[in-house]
Amino acid sequence: MSSSGAENEAFALFRAGRLGDAESAYRRIVAREPGNAGALHLLGFILATTGRRDEGMPLLDRSIAAAPRNAAFLDNRAQVLMQAGRDAEALRDLQLATGVDGGSATMWLHLSQAARRVGDRAAAGGAIARALAIDPANGAAAYHDGLLRLEGGDYAGAEASLRALLARDPRNVPALNNLGVVLRETGRADEAMASFQRAAATDPSNAEVLNNLGLAIHHDGQERDAIRLFKRALQLRPGFGQALLNWGNVLRDGSDLDGASTRYREALAADAAFVPARVNLASVLLESERLDEARAQYELALAARPDFADAQAGLAQVRLRERQFADGWSLYERRFDTDPPAARARPLSIPRLSPSTLGAARRVAVWTEQGVGDQILFSTLLPELTARGIEVVAEADPRLLALFRRGMPEVTFVTPAQSQEAFASCDHQVPLGSLPGLFRPDVASFRAQPASILVADPDRVHRYRDALGPGPTIAISWRSLQKGGRRGLGERKSIPLEHFAALAARTGARLLDLQYGDVDTERASFRVRHPGVLVALEDLDPFHDLEGVAAALVACGRLVTSSNVTAHLAGALGVATDLLYLRGWPPFSYWVPGPEGLSTWYPSVRVPVAAHRDWEEAFEVPR
Repeated sequence: MSSSGAENEAFALFRAGRLGDAESAYRRIVAREPGNAGALHLLGFILATTGRRDEGMPLLDRSIAAAPRNAAFLDNRAQVLMQAGRDAEALRDLQLATGVDGGSATMWLHLSQAARRVGDRAAAGGAIARALAIDPANGAAAYHDGLLRLEGGDYAGAEASLRALLARDPRNVPALNNLGVVLRETGRADEAMASFQRAAATDPSNAEVLNNLGLAIHHDGQERDAIRLFKRALQLRPGFGQALLNWGNVLRDGSDLDGASTRYREALAADAAFVPARVNLASVLLESERLDEARAQYELALAARPDFADAQAGLAQVRLRERQFADGWSLYERRFDTDPPAARARPLSIPRLSPSTLGAARRVAVWTEQGVGDQILFSTLLPELTARGIEVVAEADPRLLALFRRGMPEVTFVTPAQSQEAFASCDHQVPLGSLPGLFRPDVASFRAQPASILVADPDRVHRYRDALGPGPTIAISWRSLQKGGRRGLGERKSIPLEHFAALAARTGARLLDLQYGDVDTERASFRVRHPGVLVALEDLDPFHDLEGVAAALVACGRLVTSSNVTAHLAGALGVATDLLYLRGWPPFSYWVPGPEGLSTWYPSVRVPVAAHRDWEEAFEVPR
C-alpha cells in the first residue's frame, strides 16, 4: 500500500473514532517515515488525548517543527496544552494559527477560551467577535459571548446573547442554564427557576443544570427537593464540588452543622484547591465553637487565594473573637467584597476618612451599610468623631431617627432618602462599620464606650409605665428571625419562650412581650399554659415602632433576651439587660464578655461568663 493510501486509511479510522486501530496504523507509518509530519501529528494527538500526554506531546512538537505554519497542527496542540493547564502556551499557538490564514470561526473560539483562561478578557472578547464575523449564525460563538459577558458582570449583554441563541435553538441546554444564572444574579428568581427547569427537562442527566436547579429550589425553601437534586448531580458527576458545597449550605441553613461539615470535607477530598468549600467549612467550625480549627481552615484558604474576600472576612470574625482588634478590623474591610456582599458598598466621590485624614476632616458623612442592629452597635462610635470637633452627618434607619436625635443632638441624622443632599456639604466620608477600625484598635480603647447613645420619648415612657401599672415587669424578646443563609443561625440563638416562665415564677414579675415577627403560635401556647404572665402594650408594633420599643424598655427598666435587635436597643439606651446564650459561646464577636461579665460594647448588658449547658441552667442566672 502506498504511503498516501496508508495515511488515508489511518485517517478514516481516526475520523470513525476507532482510535486504537488508528494509533496502530499511524505507528506503522511513522516507523517507515519518521519525518512524516501528518502521521507524527495525528499519532501524537491520539496519544495526548487518550491519557498519554507525556508520550504524545513530543510527537506534536516534532510535527510542528516540521510544519511550523500548519494552522490545524497549532490548533490541535493548543487544545492539548489547555488540557495540561498550559494556557499561555496554548494562547501563543492559537495566535500563530489565526495569523496563518485568518483562522476559522472554531479556531477563534479556541483562542477566546485560552485568552479567558489566562485572564485576558479583552482578547477573549475580540476573538469571539472575529468568530461571529466569520459565522454570524455560529451558536457556540453566541454562547461563549454570553458566558464571557456573564463572567464579567455584564448581565444585560449576557442575557441578550443567550436569548438570541435560544431564539434559534430553544433546546440549547448550556444557554438555558446560563440564562438561569443571569436571571438569578439579577434578582428574577422565578424566571431563573423556569429556565433551569427547561434545561433539566431537556437534559435530565446534566449535572451542572441539576445543581443550579437545586440551588434555586433551596432559595425557594424546598430543602428536601434541593438535596435530592444535589444527590442526583453527584451520581452523574462524582466529586462534583459545587453540588457538595450547595448541599452543605442547605444542611447548615437547617442547623445540621455536622452534616454540612461532612459535605464540605467531601468537596475538599475531591479537590483540595476548592477554596469556597474550605471557607464554608471554616464558617461551620466557627459556629460549632471550634475556634482553633476555624482559624486554621481560613488560613489554609488564604494560603491558596491570598486575596479571597470571603476568607478574609471570615478570619476577621476569628480575630475579633480573639480580641485581636487591629487585625480583625483590617480584615473586616473586605465585607463589601464577599459573595454575597455582607455589606452594601456606596460609591461616593468624597475622600474616605482615614487615620491620616482625621485631623483635617471638618464635616464627615457616615453612611449605613447593614441592618438595624449593626447600625446601633457602630453608632456608639459617633461620639469619637464629635469629640474631635468634627461635624457629623449620619444616616439612620427612619425607625431610629428620633431616638438618635434625642441621644446625640450634636450629630445631624438623616434618612437614606435624604442623605445624597445632606452629604453634599461633607469633605470626608466613612462607612459606619469602619469606625471601629479608626477608634477601637485594642481592648483598652473600649473603655471609652458611652453608657448610652439613644434617648426614648419621655412622654411615651410615662404613658407605658402607667399602662403597665404597679409591680415589676420585665421586658423579654426571645427570637432572632433571620432569612436565607442566616436562618439556621437565627434558630440556634433563639430561646424557646416556655423557658421564660421560670423567670416570671422566680421574680414574681410579669413579662412584657417585645418580640417582633410571626411568633403568634408560640405566644398563644404560652398564654394558655401561663395565664396572665405574658402582657403586651396594645398600641405597640415591635417591628415598625422602634420608638415604642425603646420607651417600653425604659419603662420596664430591665430586659432578658436572646441576641437580636432588641438587645442592641436596650444596650444603646443604657437599660439593664441579660443577654442569654448557651455553652459560653456568643453568637457574634461583639457579645464576647469583658472581665466583669459585661458587654464590651454596651456597659449595661450582662452576658454569660459561665458555660450554660441548657436553657434551664441559663435561666437560673438572670437577677
